[in-house]
Amino acid sequence: MLCDRFARGEATAHVFLSYARSDIKKAKRLADLLTSAGHSVWWDFQIDAGARFGDAINAALNDADAVIVLWSRASVESSWVLDEAAAGRDSNRLIPVLIEEVEPPLGFRQYQCISLIDWSGRGHPSSMPRILSTIATLGSRHSEPKPISAPERKKVAFSRRWATLIAFALAIAALAAIAWFYIDSGAGPPSVLIVPSASAPSQQSSALADELVLDLGRFQEGPLRGISIRQSDQRDKDDPDYRIEVGVRNGDNGELRGDASMLNRHHEILWATNVDVAASRATDLQQQLAAQIGSVLACSVRVPSMRPRPAGELLKLYLSGCASLYGSLGQPQNQTYNTFKQITVEQPDLADGWAGLAVLEAGVGDVGDPGYAATRGLAVEHLRRAKQLNPHLELVYAAETRLQSAGTNYAAPIEALERGVIEYPGSALLYYDLAAANQRIGRIGDSVDAAQNAFLLDPLSAGALSSYVYALTFSGNLEAAKKELEQAERTWPGSESIETTRYYFNLRYGDAAEASRVARDNSEFISQSSAQQALIAARISPTEANKDRAIAAFQAAYRSNPSEVLNLLQALGTFARVDEAFAVMRTAPTNGLVANSDSFFRPNMRSIRADVRFIAEANRLGLTRVWKQTGKWPDFCADPQLPYDCKKEAAKFAD
Repeated sequence: MLCDRFARGEATAHVFLSYARSDIKKAKRLADLLTSAGHSVWWDFQIDAGARFGDAINAALNDADAVIVLWSRASVESSWVLDEAAAGRDSNRLIPVLIEEVEPPLGFRQYQCISLIDWSGRGHPSSMPRILSTIATLGSRHSEPKPISAPERKKVAFSRRWATLIAFALAIAALAAIAWFYIDSGAGPPSVLIVPSASAPSQQSSALADELVLDLGRFQEGPLRGISIRQSDQRDKDDPDYRIEVGVRNGDNGELRGDASMLNRHHEILWATNVDVAASRATDLQQQLAAQIGSVLACSVRVPSMRPRPAGELLKLYLSGCASLYGSLGQPQNQTYNTFKQITVEQPDLADGWAGLAVLEAGVGDVGDPGYAATRGLAVEHLRRAKQLNPHLELVYAAETRLQSAGTNYAAPIEALERGVIEYPGSALLYYDLAAANQRIGRIGDSVDAAQNAFLLDPLSAGALSSYVYALTFSGNLEAAKKELEQAERTWPGSESIETTRYYFNLRYGDAAEASRVARDNSEFISQSSAQQALIAARISPTEANKDRAIAAFQAAYRSNPSEVLNLLQALGTFARVDEAFAVMRTAPTNGLVANSDSFFRPNMRSIRADVRFIAEANRLGLTRVWKQTGKWPDFCADPQLPYDCKKEAAKFAD
């Protein structure tokens, strides 16, 4: 079988590597890595010599399973590269890779790029597994694998450890592709028809159906990649796999109610939901329905690979729980929890049921909360049962890493999640958790990459959007964060979730006056604390008196609720009250600081990190140990203006 050949490292894909001549060093290094992974790479043609569409280029392009394009300042201006990229795009074989901070040319901006911006050309880039898994997916679609001869294998100068990892990644990626595209059931991606509900016929319902088709078309990656979503057409006689019926009704109190239901070929209702919003917030209704429909369709794609495969009433129960869990990116919800609990009763040998319970339980509460230990005990037991049934389940990775994330073993969840995204490269949930795990140890660049992947895989999720915007913000790239918010606002004008994200972005990092305006205009769902109001006033007018009032407000909040310690520390960091911040850290409960260690790596904490005492505090929280053990140092340590050497200071403390 194809998967077996990938697992043994005997499979190969024909890869066409397109690049500008000035980028030849990185192109050559990438070509070496791809060749070492077992692929044949056409890359060394001098693109500025010879005919524009020479016979050699045409032959290599036609023979390629994948076309990798290296976007850089030089290549976006190269007509040769543009032509080669267009050939890959038009035949669905394009793998765009950024090697410099540039915007791809028009016609290529809707495609998700893999980032090699931070790769110097030495060693193995962190995005290599993703490149290899994408090649594996394209190779499985376009060609049968071709064995490498023994002499060719001898030429491969590659470490045994990395080769084993690549073979594993390719095998897993092939398995994931099989599951996603219904090869298991012998069918292609499901077809979906979206129509206005017959029970709520109106111009609003018809318009909603039309808009949802466009919204769901934004899913370019992951489980819904390639899914056929279309509008009703009386001339279309094909019977879709699923029929989504949507309607809008006016409520008695001036609100709008949106309804959606998913039916199978036999016209049985498999899933239904409704959304209530104020009449003035019709955009929220559309956004929430689009996100929920996207989640349930992604869950339906997972069903054929499940063992045992849920059917009948159990299928309806699973789709309801799964859509809610993935739609909220695994955040605890009572109704979702009860649904998964019922699934385990109805089908105790279904791993997804136990894993779903464990994910939800692992994310409940803080260390000091009543019942916290008991809930985590349940999560451990339910995870154990899930792993007995299917140790490689996507939700198993999520539950395991969430349980690990409560303590100071920072590396374990990252390692598990990195394995998880190799096995499930279409999982927005795992990338979302990976972004948070990297933030906890100060790897903000890696967090941005993971958060971007989660957002691209689930572009209608408010949680994924917020995670990406905040990751960009914490990296210091405020302009990029603003652009993402502005783009989202153009897509969803007036959305509650986007306005909320905009408020918190501007509260500490962006335009404080804008935060005040957003809060004032959206007071029905944004509730400002007195400390936040004082912070905004101090940022707008940074007098010492205003700063003192803001800090005093956060100190009062901390005295009444110790979980407010990080908000106090951020206020102290914002106004460079460094000595006061370290005094708070020395007396604050360690558990709370560990659980929210990501707060230390935000832009407003730069003054705290610039003080060498921060390394001692990082050591107390277990951070220096993970930095030394993994060799992955936080991004701030590379700041040329940092007045001390992170590695030298960390070496002063025993592991």
